[in-house]
Amino acid sequence: MPAAERPAVPNQVDYSKLRYRDRQTLDFKKEDREHPEFYSIAFNQIDPRYSHVFAAVGSSRVRFFEAVEVSDEDDEESVSGSGSGSADRRTEFRLVQEYREEGSCRKKVVHDERGGERKEVTREQFYSCCWSVGMSGDPLLCYGGISGVIKVINFRKKTLDSLIVGHGEAINDLKPHPFMAGVILSAAKDDSVRIWNVQTRTQVMVFAGLEGHRSEVFTADFHPLNGFFVASGGIDYTVKIWDLTQHQSLLDKSFSWDGPPSAFPTAFVQKPTYSCIIHNGYVDCVSWYGDLLLTKSLHNSLILWEAVYGENGVCDGARPLMRYHVENCEVFFMKFAVSADHRLMALGNTTGKVFLWDVEGEGKMDGNPKGKKARQVMSVGKGKQFQNSVVRMTAFSSDNRYLACCCEDGTIACWTLGPNR
Repeated sequence: MPAAERPAVPNQVDYSKLRYRDRQTLDFKKEDREHPEFYSIAFNQIDPRYSHVFAAVGSSRVRFFEAVEVSDEDDEESVSGSGSGSADRRTEFRLVQEYREEGSCRKKVVHDERGGERKEVTREQFYSCCWSVGMSGDPLLCYGGISGVIKVINFRKKTLDSLIVGHGEAINDLKPHPFMAGVILSAAKDDSVRIWNVQTRTQVMVFAGLEGHRSEVFTADFHPLNGFFVASGGIDYTVKIWDLTQHQSLLDKSFSWDGPPSAFPTAFVQKPTYSCIIHNGYVDCVSWYGDLLLTKSLHNSLILWEAVYGENGVCDGARPLMRYHVENCEVFFMKFAVSADHRLMALGNTTGKVFLWDVEGEGKMDGNPKGKKARQVMSVGKGKQFQNSVVRMTAFSSDNRYLACCCEDGTIACWTLGPNR
């Protein structure tokens, strides 16, 4: 890889004055009484027509929501058929589609100590989702969980588009390619990261094996500027970088493939271009920031750092550049979000709060081994009645107008962001 670069970001927005105007909490605890938890949430940042639509998955349910601008006058008009045209506008987040997985997702035979057998049934539990694009240009939601199957819903048609099989264990993370519409990656409990083309249902690449992750992979992300590097992290404490550049032709081939998906010539990559331990714990979230990396573990902080590639037998290393402290964040599988313009980052904690940072903060970043403490822009809460809720994931809309989070207690909180007036 070339020397580390930060992404080009617009300078005209002053996020130090950022505040929220509206807050809405959607509560599904009563409806999903036995298993109310949400694990993943994602705005559609691919298709501008649906930029204010987001999806949330958890337990055996998939839900779609839309941010709608309304006013008190709109409510009056719906009743009386007239209005004055002077009411203040606000945002409502409305449930627009919902899907539920029925029955068990996996049955396996378990042998006991006496040599007997019993059938163990596992219910479906969705852990991750991401948006993609179909051949016709329709918005697709890809989601997966315990079954190891990637399921694809066509949001416009309101139908199940396809099932994509390949992983042998639970899927923990899904991410879309930054510019190849239809290509996604997955990270799973079977120690692998895989690249897929959801338009042709082909498995393009598998990153696993000899020098791959030694245990469950929790997170992975495409490089946002070139799309041909993938960073991954997991239960073995390591962050690895995988190079796709030698397989560009295979990615192109996946779009024109008209044979059976199982016959596609999948590439198997066993050696990453980089591997290093920067956290003393599980790595449950990773995101590129230009050529730099943002990663999180279990110790109440995130780190922005530069990968240092070893040469002549020297091991790979890492140069910490910035640290982001957050209280009450010792639980694993709590994932942060970076805004589309790479200016803001949001992470929730176990007490129902979400913290926002200006990624580079104030001042010049230096090579201090302990890193420089970042500037926190703001924090938002879900309200007093939700103070003990674990925030599993956050998400920004593509224009940074909306922020949402999903929680383990079956709630979704949404905020409308804007400058302080």
